[in-house]
Formats: sequence, C-alpha cells, structure tokens
Amino acid sequence: MVDIALRSAVVAFMVVSLSAMFTSTQHSEVHIIGFSIPVSLRWNRSQPFEFLVVVELLICAYAFVQFVYQSVVLAKNAVPTRRCIWVQLAADQVCAYLVLAAAAAAAGASRTNKSGFQSLGMQNIKVPGVCIVLDKFCNRATIAIIFTLLAAGASGISVTLDVYMLTLTYYMG
Repeated sequence: MVDIALRSAVVAFMVVSLSAMFTSTQHSEVHIIGFSIPVSLRWNRSQPFEFLVVVELLICAYAFVQFVYQSVVLAKNAVPTRRCIWVQLAADQVCAYLVLAAAAAAAGASRTNKSGFQSLGMQNIKVPGVCIVLDKFCNRATIAIIFTLLAAGASGISVTLDVYMLTLTYYMG
C-alpha cells in the first residue's frame, strides 16, 4: 500500500516537473556596452535540461508501470518473489540515482558564471545574471528541479521499502 502511494507520488512529482519544463520559454534582451542583444531560452537548448526532461519521462513511465504492477499484486493479495524484489530494488536504485543526477545537472546549468569577463581583463563590464534577465524561465526551472528532488526522495524511500520487503522474505521464507 505504501509502495503504491510512493509510485503515485513519483508520477505526480514528475508530471508537475515536466509541465514546468515544457512551459518554460522566455525571450528578453541583454544590454552590454550600449548594445542590445536578444536572448531567448528554452529547455531544449541546454543539454542538462534535455537530460532532465528525458530522465523525468523515463522515471515517470517506470513509476507508472510499477504503480500498475503493485496495484495488481495488492488486488490479487499476492506476495512478490525474492527475484522480483531484487529486480525492483536494482531498478529503483538506478532510477533514484538517475533522478538525482538529472536534478544536479539542471541545477548546475541554471547557475551563471560572471567571472569569465573578469578573467579576460574586462573588469568594468556589467553582465546581468541569467536569472535576472530570464526570471520566468529560471522560476519554472527551479520548480522543475524542486519537484525532481521530491521525486528522488520518494524513489529513495521506495528503495528503503524494497530492502525492507527483501529482508522480510528472507526471514519469513
């Protein structure tokens, strides 16, 4: 029963995160040394954000399949085999690590490095941060990263539950 709730939470977190990423597009202008430079940003223009979206789609599909499987097991009042629990444990661990890696990559991509101009000797150039210029995009990306981390937490709890179930099968049978 708890596993079904965790799987549904992962699916819900991923749907919110995906909707935030798919709707995050913004166009703006940056003014540097008197020039206006048009800037636009969308999730599919950055490899870390693409990685985040692909991982979210995969994990959402996996969590939904596991939700259906756990619901069938609960409806039949069956007990999964040790082999099935081992496979589920391995898959859940891979999913949890993938979600964390995707969130970390997206969080790293959303940071800006202003020191590049200073290293070139241009101390007086004022470069606004990405999130100052493209605040709508950054807000939605932050929402996506937060919900991805919540899904990672739910996946981690699911791994712990898998270990508990595996322990029970060894002591009971």
